[in-house]
Amino acid sequence: MLGSVIDMENPLSENRILKEQIQKLQKDIADRDWGIKKTNESIRILYKDLEEKNAELKKLDQLKSDFVSTVSHELRTPLSITTEGINLILDGLTGPINDMQKDLLQTSRESLDRLKTIINDLLDISKIEAGKIEIRKGFVDLKEILQKLTDSYKRVLLTKRQEIKVTLPQGKVLLFIDGDKIIQVVTNLLNNAHKFTPEGGLIEVTLTVEPKQVRFKIRDSGVGISQEDIPKLFGKFEQFGRTHGSGIKGTGLGLAISKALIGLHGGKIWAESKINEGTTFQFTLPDFEEAKVEFDKYVDVVLKDALSKQQAVSFLVIHLANFHSLQEKHGNKVATGAMNVICSVVGQTVTRPSDKFIVYQENTIHIILHGTGKEGGFSMIARLKEAIRESSFETVNCGALDLKFGITVYPTEAADRISLEKAAYSLMTDHRH
Repeated sequence: MLGSVIDMENPLSENRILKEQIQKLQKDIADRDWGIKKTNESIRILYKDLEEKNAELKKLDQLKSDFVSTVSHELRTPLSITTEGINLILDGLTGPINDMQKDLLQTSRESLDRLKTIINDLLDISKIEAGKIEIRKGFVDLKEILQKLTDSYKRVLLTKRQEIKVTLPQGKVLLFIDGDKIIQVVTNLLNNAHKFTPEGGLIEVTLTVEPKQVRFKIRDSGVGISQEDIPKLFGKFEQFGRTHGSGIKGTGLGLAISKALIGLHGGKIWAESKINEGTTFQFTLPDFEEAKVEFDKYVDVVLKDALSKQQAVSFLVIHLANFHSLQEKHGNKVATGAMNVICSVVGQTVTRPSDKFIVYQENTIHIILHGTGKEGGFSMIARLKEAIRESSFETVNCGALDLKFGITVYPTEAADRISLEKAAYSLMTDHRH
């Protein structure tokens, strides 16, 4: 009974004891409240210190990225001038040179090429970390890209008498991707396979079409990678002792860049290896239909977010009305080329991270503009028209392009994604280039 024996025959004694025990309980509660307040205050101070330290680290990281980017840009011009000067001498345009001079200049050019690769890697990783890497997607035949790339790479493999076996699917493999960025990834993987495969080794390249995605695989017959090193492969500046001969070193950025570029395409990249059994790198990319599904999901998320924030969303459609007539007159390559030129213009104009676009059908582009009302949507169309007008279609060489533009706004003109699409198509207007 509250820790004490109460004298039932003495009410005054009972009241006094109860009062003392209540006062003690109140003091204990007050002491605990004070302790909790002090603890909360200490947590707030620590949290504030942590926020300040994080802000300082972010600032330092940004300064580092800016420094790397600026220095890399500044190095490019003198590097290009020096390389071009050496090329002119090697080509004999400045007069004859002897064999020793030629060997020295070729060695210098190789070193400059190596430096150029380092600079480009540093620039790429800086842009990726800053979220400023440009992805210019278009309608691309991945099979055609790989065929050309592997055919040209055979000359490199001859330096080590290596063999390459390429297995590609029948027919076109059309994807909505940035072809140049995927070439960069595949070239990096080919370079790794070449470097880490011994003389006379085999490199196997395979492209397969699977449900909802395509899979690229490259396997080498090199010495392999230990299991403890595989998780570190895609980190920055990571290098491992799996080279042959004198040891070939890279920047340690190639795989980190490749992972980022594949991720920006909605794909995945990974490696499998065993010591003395070679290494296999694989990456997947969503197929054309899956890319459309992901775009639709993103639009739904944007609309939901806009509704909660009471913001407007503009939905744009660009339709190449004479796409099929271009196919009939000039062939599929010309018609697809026209769409890719338009995609390039859209990619350079629609640049906010929250804004997305996709080739939704072979001759139609869908664009979603987050937090943009009717006026902003019309402004974007005007900018697109001007950019298309100023773009060169000489490579397409197909005459006038019959373009139609449609726009509608959520939630004032449409209640959901499907009604947005229908309204945008119904309101399309002509624009001929």
